[in-house]
Amino acid sequence: MLFVRNFIPPWAKSEPVVPVSNGADKKQSRVRKSKINSDYIKELSSVSLGNYFNELKRELDDSPNLKTYRQMTVAELSRKQDFPNLLNKDQDLETLFKNNSEEEIFYSLINYTDPYYKSTGVLERNFPIDEKENKLVKEIFDRGYFDRGLLADAKRNAYFNSGCLKADNLELYTIYKAIKEFSDSGKLQDIDLQKIIDRNIFEEDGMKKSKKKFSLSIDTNKTSFSGFGFTDMRMANSSKSWCERRFKDKEYMLGVDAPLSLILHYKDEPVAQLGFSFYPAKNAICINQLQLIKYFKVGENDEVDAESKFHGVTGNLDTQKVLVESLEELAAKNGFSRVYMQSAENNFWTWNVAPREEKPHLDTALAKEIYNKTANDLHFTETNDYSAKAFSGFYPNFVKELQLKS
Repeated sequence: MLFVRNFIPPWAKSEPVVPVSNGADKKQSRVRKSKINSDYIKELSSVSLGNYFNELKRELDDSPNLKTYRQMTVAELSRKQDFPNLLNKDQDLETLFKNNSEEEIFYSLINYTDPYYKSTGVLERNFPIDEKENKLVKEIFDRGYFDRGLLADAKRNAYFNSGCLKADNLELYTIYKAIKEFSDSGKLQDIDLQKIIDRNIFEEDGMKKSKKKFSLSIDTNKTSFSGFGFTDMRMANSSKSWCERRFKDKEYMLGVDAPLSLILHYKDEPVAQLGFSFYPAKNAICINQLQLIKYFKVGENDEVDAESKFHGVTGNLDTQKVLVESLEELAAKNGFSRVYMQSAENNFWTWNVAPREEKPHLDTALAKEIYNKTANDLHFTETNDYSAKAFSGFYPNFVKELQLKS
């Protein structure tokens, strides 16, 4: 029998919530707004648990063309040359968005290949985007109507949780929308971080008096591209904000396993990270990674001391539980039905031996403390209905159903 802990989301409580992030200002688009109404979804989720991906799909265009191509897998679409071809037409950007839905343009970008070379597409590391044949595609990215890195990361997310070749295109599109929507740290303003910290700091810890110095942010770990043209370098798994970023006399080297990260800060300094992705088939958010954030000391002459590796200050705070409970609130507030967490045994780093290494990067016993114990303490249950394909998937993972108290 599945054990479910009653989860009371923050909007069901009478106490005021504490803002933990200022949230980035959203860019104003001059093109036709998508039929996916984010405000409507937010309003629905504020009064009931809702269902994020189902509501997202319900608001999509319903044209015969799109019905056909939604049913294809990513691999099938990439092999089909007759549709979509919207971006090969000689038209300006405003006309493109006026006459076609955002979803159709998304499929066009995913399937677009350079008309001259015919072997490189927007997700390729050396896509010749500066050439005149690709003028419209370059303008789409330059003006921010779609994000090239997030497109690539949506495909990576689909590979994590569905198997890239099996994921249907509607799933890929909704993953892209979710990544884009949740890359805004303003999503965190309704999380009651102070109460979560109260539950996870030891009483004798003097840091309890400094709990208001903790904050949260969301980091976009998108596949990034440096420049355009044949000298492009695509850098997957790199944190946009904290990979090789300096904080006073420290430099952080943060490797990531998922498209988005929930970052815990102490006095504005990043101390721990939770990597998460999306699973549309189960209306779920998935926890793919939990880790403390290490830094290197920066010495004289602005040089990084490669031998000096430290963890950020966390005191007696259980950072894993703080991050997981914060993600639970984020998921429930935004209409997701469940949260999955991978087990230690299925973590890529507990069994993969990297080149020039003699053993896996993460000790299994330590990983069990980080993942399995955290899941058990927070009343997750074992499940076989979710297995992150990017990892081994031989053992059960964990799930928590998010339900309103009746």
